[in-house]
Amino acid sequence: MSWDMRQQPKPGEEWSDLEAARYNITVKPQSLAEFFGVQILPDIPQSVEDICAVEDKEAATDDATYNTLHLMQLAQESAEGTHMAVDCFIAHLLQRMGFVEGRRLVLMGYPWQFDMVGRNTHAFTDVCLVDEKILPILLVRTDKRGCRLPGQTHILEMPLVAAAIAAFRETNDARHLRPRLDKITFPAIIMEFGTLPMFYKICISQQFWEVVSLSRTDLTTSMTVYCHYPQVDFRHLADGMMRLETRRELLRYMEAFRQLIMSGEMNAMFGCL
Repeated sequence: MSWDMRQQPKPGEEWSDLEAARYNITVKPQSLAEFFGVQILPDIPQSVEDICAVEDKEAATDDATYNTLHLMQLAQESAEGTHMAVDCFIAHLLQRMGFVEGRRLVLMGYPWQFDMVGRNTHAFTDVCLVDEKILPILLVRTDKRGCRLPGQTHILEMPLVAAAIAAFRETNDARHLRPRLDKITFPAIIMEFGTLPMFYKICISQQFWEVVSLSRTDLTTSMTVYCHYPQVDFRHLADGMMRLETRRELLRYMEAFRQLIMSGEMNAMFGCL
C-alpha cells in the first residue's frame, strides 16, 4: 500500500474539474427511462396542485399557495445572490411533495466530514434529507453564482461528489459492528437558476473512497455520475418554475425522483440500509 503525500486536502466546496480529472470522474446524461426507470413521468401529487393552478402569488386564493409561490419567486430572484431563499425554497418543496415521510428531516447547510489524502476535511450540502439517525438520503446543492447551461455545471457537480463521499463515510461509520457497505448510491439534486432541478445518482464504492481518503497510488479507480436534465423548452430554462407552462412538468420530474428514492430499487442501491 502506498500514498501520495504531496497532495493537500480540499474542502468539498473547492472541488472542481481538477478533482474530476485526478479521480477519473465523468458525468453521463441518461434518458428518462434509463435514469428514472419509467417511460412516462408520473403526475404531480395533490399536495402541489394548488401552485400549478395559478401563475403567481398575486393570483393565489389561500395563504399556503401564496407562501409557496412567494418563496419560489424569491428563489428565482436570488439565484445570483448570496442569501438563502433558494435553499429555503427547495427545502419547502421537498416537504410539500412528500419527500419528508416518517421520521425524516430536511436540514440546511449541513457539514459532512470526510478524509482526503489521509487528513480530515469537510463537504457541505446546501440542503439534505436525512433519516432519524441523521444519515443522508438525498443531497442538494443550489446555484447562487449566476446562470449556467445544463451540462456546464461542474462548479456544482464536483462539490456534490465530495458531499457523496462524505455521506459514504458517515453511513458506513454508523454501521458499527456490521460489515461496511461496498457501494452506496446517493440521489442528488442541483438547483440551477433558483428553481430548475437537475437530477443525479452518485455511486461511491469502497475502492473509490480509499483512493480519495488515503490517496492510495497502488489503486486505480474511476466513477461515472449519472444525471438527467429535464427536457423543457431551452429558451425558458432560466425561468425555471416561474413559467406556469413548465412548472407542472418540472414538478413531475420531482415526483418521479421521489418515487425512485422511495422505491425498493433505490433502497437496493443504498445497500438495503
